[in-house]
Amino acid sequence: MGMLAANGTIVGQVNAAAAARLIHETKGLAVLDDLEAIGARPGKDGAAFGDLVQWLKVSYNRDTATKVWVDASRNFKVERLNGFGIEVINNTTGVDSILGSRMIRVQTRKMPEAQASGRRGLEPPTSQEMVRLRDELHCWTFDNVGLIAQVYAEVCPSASERAEEIAAPLRVLARISGNPEHSARLEDALARSVGNALNADDPADVLEDPEAVPPKSATEFCGGCGTCPYRSHNCPLMDERLAAEGFRRGRPGN
Repeated sequence: MGMLAANGTIVGQVNAAAAARLIHETKGLAVLDDLEAIGARPGKDGAAFGDLVQWLKVSYNRDTATKVWVDASRNFKVERLNGFGIEVINNTTGVDSILGSRMIRVQTRKMPEAQASGRRGLEPPTSQEMVRLRDELHCWTFDNVGLIAQVYAEVCPSASERAEEIAAPLRVLARISGNPEHSARLEDALARSVGNALNADDPADVLEDPEAVPPKSATEFCGGCGTCPYRSHNCPLMDERLAAEGFRRGRPGN
């Protein structure tokens, strides 16, 4: 995402003040990699992390994204920083409930071996191909500013609901695509993003949670334990299910 975005920047293990400065200077998409590492820094850096999180909470809104920042590392210099834009936050322990309500949560999990094996050997795009695609997306956006503004006004006529305002850009792109399936799949993903987090590496947790997988995907996915991608994960449900299906672990039952 950082390579495809306009002025995309990946912010690694820096202090909170440096992260804020990069977001302000680049005026583009910022990827905050390993947010816990920024917050775990001791002393002044740890205290500044709270200011950074508070700023991130309001950065989705152009009118509230400007913050007066006191940089303790530069003799308490007072600066006005603009953080309006898209921030991608990558961490493992999640975020507090208030920050979480101002973002779209994408929960990742370990890819099942059945799917991972089919992807081995695939060549990733080259850096030149990524740059070319980024430029094409940039040109398309500016060629269609009028259409984007028109559809945005239809999708989000008012800014009374925070969740609607945050999801509006994605809904605009889905509608512009002209494919109803894109909008339907987006709504499914948005509904899942506000659900409770689960341990996605535990197959029993995934399969027992009715909200973890959309009904259609669940029907297509679960064809029985004999063909389950999680069969090598020591799933506690497997012995009982395999017995009912006439299988033992690793080979058909007698």
